[in-house]
Amino acid sequence: MRLVADHSGAIAKELAPGHLYHLFLSHVWSTGADRMNMLKVALGLAVPTLKVFLDIDDMEEGRGLEYVDQSECVVLFLSDGYVSAAAQPPVLVEPRNDP
Repeated sequence: MRLVADHSGAIAKELAPGHLYHLFLSHVWSTGADRMNMLKVALGLAVPTLKVFLDIDDMEEGRGLEYVDQSECVVLFLSDGYVSAAAQPPVLVEPRNDP
């Protein structure tokens, strides 16, 4: 990916304070893990400075939803079984009003 103006490579914007990731990729393992891995790789090639969270690569044991809070955007990959994969209804995250 190149910028039209000067043909330089795309650069992700600076992360806001408290954020570690630009994108959080949410999926169900059985039907979405391979596709989300491919998306993360493709995004990294297109915009090398983009920080993308994918559980298989980035999750530390004992942590979970705090990664969502440390991300500026969440991408939900609604493949078969996404909503029914949880034993309880899916968690909806309220939008933040960051200063």
